Amino acid sequence: MAGVLAGALIGGKAAGAITTGAVAAGIQKQLSYSRNDERHADQLGFKYTVEAGFDPSGMITILKKLHQGQWSSADSIPSYLLTHPGGPERMSNIDIMLTNHNRKPETEQTKRFRERFPFFKTVLSAKYLDPHDAERLFNRELEKDPNSPMAHFGLGIVWKERSEYPRSIDHFRKALISLPESLPVLRHLGEAYHLVGQDDKAIGILEKALKIDNQDRSTLYLLAVSHQQREEFQKASRLYARLTLMEPVKDEVYYNLGVSYGRQERLAIAHYNFGIYFKRLKKIRKARFHFQKAENLAQDDPDLRGRIRKAMKDMVSK
Repeated sequence: MAGVLAGALIGGKAAGAITTGAVAAGIQKQLSYSRNDERHADQLGFKYTVEAGFDPSGMITILKKLHQGQWSSADSIPSYLLTHPGGPERMSNIDIMLTNHNRKPETEQTKRFRERFPFFKTVLSAKYLDPHDAERLFNRELEKDPNSPMAHFGLGIVWKERSEYPRSIDHFRKALISLPESLPVLRHLGEAYHLVGQDDKAIGILEKALKIDNQDRSTLYLLAVSHQQREEFQKASRLYARLTLMEPVKDEVYYNLGVSYGRQERLAIAHYNFGIYFKRLKKIRKARFHFQKAENLAQDDPDLRGRIRKAMKDMVSK
C-alpha cells in the first residue's frame, strides 16, 4: 500500500512503474506462502513414497506429465507470480532429494503394498470416476484381455455401486478365477452376496477371506452383519466385540453389538454398548439413559459396572 501511495504522490512516468512494482511485491509476498506449502508437500510426498516402499523417482515422471499438460499461456506468467513452484523447479528439488536417498531393502509390508496397489487403483477408478466412464475403461481392458481379473473386479464394483448385484457377483466370480486367494475380491463378493440377501453364501466367502487375513476389519464387520442378518446373534456379538478392540472402531459396531446382545437377553451389556454408541455421536441424554439402565441391570457384574461408571465419568468431564 505504501508503494502504491508513493506512486500516486510522485506522479508522472515513474508512477506506473512504482505502482506496478508495489502490487507485484504484495502478490509475491502472499503467494510465497502457497509456494512454500507446495515445496513442503513435495518433501512429505517424497518421504511417504519412500516409507510406502515405492520408487520416489516416479514423482518426477508425474511432474513431467503435469508440466507437459499445462496451458501454453502459463509460460508467459512470471515465475514469481505463480501460485505453485514451476514444474522444472519441483523436479530439480526432487532430483536433489534422490541424490541423498539410499534405497532400503523391500520389507514384507512393502511387498504387500506393492501387491495391493493394482486393487487400490481399480477401486478408486470404479468408485470415483463417472460410472459410465469407469465402465468404458474396464470394458476396454476386457477387449484386450477377456480374462483380466482387474477389469472384472472393477466392473464388479461399478455394478455393486449401481445396485446391480447379480451382474456385480458375476464379475467378481470371474475375477476369482485368476485370483482365487485375493482378499479384496473375496471381501467385495461377500458384500455383494450380503446385499442381495444371500447371507449363507456371504458367510462362506467372508470366512475364506478371513483365512487370508484374520485382522481385516472390513471382512470381520461384513461377516458379523451377515451372521446378525441370519439371527445368529452369538456369532455376531463375538465378532463385533472383537472389532471393539481394533482401532479405529466404527460407531455402528457398538450399535450392532448392543442389538446382538439384546437379542440374547444380555440386557446390561446391550445397554452399555448403546450408551457407548450414543456417547460417540455426542447424544449425551440418550447415552446417559442407556448407561443408567446398564448400571441398574449389572448388579452382579462389578467389572461391567466399573466400565459403565468410567464411561459416564469421561462423558461428564468432556
